[in-house]
Formats: sequence, C-alpha cells, structure tokens
Amino acid sequence: AASGADEIYLAPDPDREGEIIAWHVEQEVKKVAKKAKIHRISFNEITKSAIQEAIEHPGDVDLNKVAAQQARR
Repeated sequence: AASGADEIYLAPDPDREGEIIAWHVEQEVKKVAKKAKIHRISFNEITKSAIQEAIEHPGDVDLNKVAAQQARR
C-alpha cells in the first residue's frame, strides 16, 4: 500500500521505543515508497481533535530519541 502513497504518517507511541519503531518502519517504507513524504506524528489521546492536531503539525523521526533507545538497549 505504501508504494502508491504520496504521504505516509507514522504514529507509534511517543516514547523512545515508539521512536525506534517509527525509524525502522521508515527505513522499510523508503524502500518501496521512494517518492512518498514520510511524517512522524504524535498524540497522547485517541480523540478526533488530538489526531487532527497531530496531522496538522507533523514532524520527523527524532534521531535523538532513536539514539537514546539504542544506548539504553
């Protein structure tokens, strides 16, 4: 499904483990969706307003959190 997408939103948990999951998924998605823009979104509650807010303000995978998770591991 990712190969035909223009934009992809990754939304695992907003902690170190969630960030490394987003990073790994991003690496795999990039292999099949070379032109898609990959966004990292984060929200702390599953409500329409929280999800809309996250989609309106997407970011990138936080490599500092990825590194912190790797160091902790």
